[in-house]
Amino acid sequence: MQSRYPAAIVLMVVVVSSSLQTAQAVDFDIPGTHPTMQAAVAAAAVSPDINNTITISVSPVQTNASIDIGAAFSPARRLVIRPGAALTRASIVNSTPGVTVVSLLSAANVTIQDLDILRNITNNNHIVSINQCEEILIERCRIGSNWTTPGTPSWANVRILYPTAILLRNNILFARSAGTFDYGINADSFNDAANSLRLYNNVVSDYRTYGIRIEAAIAGPLVLLRNNVVVNLAALVPEPVAYRTEAAGGGPTVITSHNVCFASAGFEETGAGGAQSIAGLASFFLMFLKPNVVPSFTQTLWTTAPPYDANTNMYRLVNGGPLHNAPGDYGMTVGNVGSDIAVIDDIEGDVRPGGPGPHTDRGADQLEPGVMSGIGDIDIRSEGLRAAVRRGPSGEVSLEYCAAFAGRLDLRIVDVGGRLLYGSGRQVEAASTGVFGWPAALESGHGVVFYRLTLVRLEGPRQAVSGKVIRGG
Repeated sequence: MQSRYPAAIVLMVVVVSSSLQTAQAVDFDIPGTHPTMQAAVAAAAVSPDINNTITISVSPVQTNASIDIGAAFSPARRLVIRPGAALTRASIVNSTPGVTVVSLLSAANVTIQDLDILRNITNNNHIVSINQCEEILIERCRIGSNWTTPGTPSWANVRILYPTAILLRNNILFARSAGTFDYGINADSFNDAANSLRLYNNVVSDYRTYGIRIEAAIAGPLVLLRNNVVVNLAALVPEPVAYRTEAAGGGPTVITSHNVCFASAGFEETGAGGAQSIAGLASFFLMFLKPNVVPSFTQTLWTTAPPYDANTNMYRLVNGGPLHNAPGDYGMTVGNVGSDIAVIDDIEGDVRPGGPGPHTDRGADQLEPGVMSGIGDIDIRSEGLRAAVRRGPSGEVSLEYCAAFAGRLDLRIVDVGGRLLYGSGRQVEAASTGVFGWPAALESGHGVVFYRLTLVRLEGPRQAVSGKVIRGG
């Protein structure tokens, strides 16, 4: 999420590396080429190309039926679903109570990014189901119900069965009405030694029974959790439990650290007899009492006006709040080491590690690095993108850049209150340089304005540089 620093700007750019261009299919777009999400999935399912992308260019996408993604997708036909290049986020909104919103069954090599997957009616099913799938990545998504009353019991925001290389990263799982879902993440049927599930930097909130439940009995499967935050502020009776472990001792390999819960004492984790902890109740685990939720996050309740693509403050960290007031609050910086898969950004693409330090924050939000210190500085921390403010002989301002990767560059300029003053973007080739002209209207006047230039790759870290310009000085 965006930081509380004034330079925070949400930016998204889609870049396809040259190594993928020869294999990538033409995008299937909603509504540009296909009227519904299921129609686009059906078209991609018969594509002859290895890499296929479904984009949402007009949001929200309304649906009354489950979006079914099946065995047609594999290493030979991969699928990415994400917003179009002009959108930061996009919403899929379901208005039928009894169907799964997104159902993945026997699918492989599917990536879902930057979507809000929502139930906009009384809930009577899971929101996302992942059943007997392999190599599934869901990242930077918000998954839940924006309805003001709950539905029937036993459902989950995300239901996972027989997972193989399933990865959930930087997501927010929520319910507008607390207790709508019995579980945030409910995972079981680890029946094969090759099964694996990785959960990084997710926020799981407002569940009725368990925030994260994992059942795994046999030896061999991998269960890995880092930097997750499980939180339930509501006064539900009985009080729900943050983590539920049924990971048998001597069974799966459990790797877990730097997780968090907000709960009453005794409600952080329960387990079957002899089960391994999935929360990691040790020195790196943080437990806060429920009242600490309010000062820790800017917003915890999903607002319905406007209904979609909004709620930018949802579970945004408060700088100096209980979860961000000391180095001991920081999470683990995750790289491609051992069983881990790197976590390099947050729900809005801010780079991890970031902020003063730099450090990695727990949960979906990474407070952004501070802005550059002066006019003309180049941010050399980003290998893929550099930028510098220049002034011409008559005082005119421009922003020079060098982009290492092909794709789209987006520029956003805001005032000290974070209000957008100007936006521009362009397609660029790899290893390109160029200049964004500064709007003349911004050169008149006094005070500070902030810019952020962002480059985001389809597979790989987003690159961003930011800085400030002092006017009238």
